[in-house]
Amino acid sequence: MATSKWTWSFAGCLFVLVVAAVTRLHELELRPLHSDEGVNHFFVEEVRREGFYRYSHENYHGPLYFYLATATTHFFGDDSFGLRMSGVVPGLAVVVLAFFFIWSTAHSSAVSTATLAGCLVALSPSMVFYARYAIHETLFLVLSLWFAYATFRWITDRAPKWLFHLAVGGALLVATKETVVITFFAIAVGGILAIGRDVRSVCTSLWAQRSVVIESLLAAGVLIVAIYTAGFTWWEGMGELVAALPQWVGRSNPSGEHSKPVAYYLSEVILPTEPYLLLLPLLVPLAMLAERDRGRDLRVGLFLCGWCLASFAVYSCVSYKTPWLIGNSTLPALLLLAWSLASLLSYTLPSRVVTLAIVGVTVFLAIDRALKLNYRTVPILGSPLAAAAPFGETNPFSYVHTTQELVAAADQIVAFVKDHPKSNVLVALSSYWPLPFYLRPIRDRLQYLSATNIEPYLDNFQVFVVDADVELPEQQWQQLPFVVMDGRHGKVFFRRSPVVGPRDDRPIS
Repeated sequence: MATSKWTWSFAGCLFVLVVAAVTRLHELELRPLHSDEGVNHFFVEEVRREGFYRYSHENYHGPLYFYLATATTHFFGDDSFGLRMSGVVPGLAVVVLAFFFIWSTAHSSAVSTATLAGCLVALSPSMVFYARYAIHETLFLVLSLWFAYATFRWITDRAPKWLFHLAVGGALLVATKETVVITFFAIAVGGILAIGRDVRSVCTSLWAQRSVVIESLLAAGVLIVAIYTAGFTWWEGMGELVAALPQWVGRSNPSGEHSKPVAYYLSEVILPTEPYLLLLPLLVPLAMLAERDRGRDLRVGLFLCGWCLASFAVYSCVSYKTPWLIGNSTLPALLLLAWSLASLLSYTLPSRVVTLAIVGVTVFLAIDRALKLNYRTVPILGSPLAAAAPFGETNPFSYVHTTQELVAAADQIVAFVKDHPKSNVLVALSSYWPLPFYLRPIRDRLQYLSATNIEPYLDNFQVFVVDADVELPEQQWQQLPFVVMDGRHGKVFFRRSPVVGPRDDRPIS
């Protein structure tokens, strides 16, 4: 019997891993790099050049992701595929960990419940979309899930080893993203609900394991310091870490660039992409009643419910909002949905029939939205998708995304310089990322200007990349207008008779 259980568990985990791999790797390079991805590649190059990441509080996010991205570009290639593998790798890990979380905590039908949870995460439109991006989010989510799992397991088992898991997971979260404070709070709320009236027992256990608690905290502190100081060699990193939190708090200014209404995540992101999550207010209470009716432990459901609600409430109330933050709410919501559905599937016959229909509709909607919001063609089959919007203004997950026109413009610039090898290019575009990534073949002929006045440099450059409001004489310059990203436009000016003199290396400010 035990052998059979492990065999089915391995098969279920392998199945969800294959689904996750297909959905995350298919057409991985379809979307042009987002501006943030271009910036992240710049920092990866810095890690390669200097041997470590010089953390700055002005860049907000911690060093850990850049070491991961450096590794993936080393092993998979220094291109958009290799860069985005830094999202795919943790994206696969979060699916496996979601399977293991539910498998190790389910009361009955553990394999089927865990497989359902793994499939929901593997097919989730938001989980798929951001696992295909070279940004911090998916790494942060898998570490959040690890931290949450360790929290729940210590509450239920009280084994000291989970305190070390908490320490390491928490330290790596701190080294990844400053929004860790919200994650700690949300998971703590889940923990409080799971503990319930057992507070005295928890305090007694903590006191009995106080030496382990101290050792774990020390280990977490040493790990954080080691990562931010590049292995205790660059101590300025600790000062930058201290300065990071107040600067991020300043981003929540209601009048800020990314300020959005409270209902943004619900109405603009979840409703058009994962509407089945709106069933949770109905399904969770029913599942709680079904579990209590059978005398089962409710702590898993309470924990996931507290984590999900607290995370969603905080991110909704903070005025600073971007769509990629939604994963902090959808991940626990998907686990809670799987737990609720599995509970009702094993209850009365009428509940099984209705719940089975809900599972079918949920999986259908997840597949449909995941396909249309991520690809041009169906994975494996290759048939074209109707009404596909893998990026752009009609995609709720896509946010000021780079257009294909920018990539095409970069290709023309590279071709021009190759035809005129001594031509110089000046980029004076106010928002030019990820252009440096696509102009890498001619980086020795590039300069960047922080101002938009290019008049003093007209004689020294043969190509200018500028904002859309810049004009140059048509007789001397060929113009190529393009859309930089959603709502932002630029132009490329090519000199009609390029002067192919030596590069002007005078510094430009």
